[in-house]
Amino acid sequence: MNTIFALVGPAHCGKSMLTKEVVRLIPSRVGIIKSFATRAQRDAEDAIFYDFLTKGALEQKRLAGELVEYVEHADNYYGYDRQAVESVLRHTHGICSVVEHAAYDLMNAGYTVAPIKIVPLHAEKLRNAFYAKHEGRINADKEREKVHLDFAAEITNSFEPGGLEKATNELAAFIKSYKQKARTV
Repeated sequence: MNTIFALVGPAHCGKSMLTKEVVRLIPSRVGIIKSFATRAQRDAEDAIFYDFLTKGALEQKRLAGELVEYVEHADNYYGYDRQAVESVLRHTHGICSVVEHAAYDLMNAGYTVAPIKIVPLHAEKLRNAFYAKHEGRINADKEREKVHLDFAAEITNSFEPGGLEKATNELAAFIKSYKQKARTV
């Protein structure tokens, strides 16, 4: 079976941008695995990464055993549908943005997952600006950071000129050269 490349990093570090650009660069190698989300859709591009449901509809899917991963994050719920994941993996590797717990859940569901840590170049500055607008996320994100993952790679993303292109090329090169390894929880 193909591998899931799970991008893990703080809010607004460019995970979605990197995902979109890598799929554009190497579409025959990797496809986006969409997640269900109960949060509000932010913009039209959000539909590339998420299918939006009510909490009740997502809970029904969870109770029916249709989800391979289900997590609460920042007062919203997210989950990956087994059929959607397997549909992508039948044809290519998958790529998605996840919190640390979700990477573990995908591994526990039997998928080969290569967690990739995305580090923004100016992490502290970005984090402080984000938390100034979203104070309620501070404790949830501190809990997330306690989870230890064995990262397959670490990519530094910069929002300076040429930074996204460099990070995208580095991620694409990693995916193209990736040799599947057994990763355990």
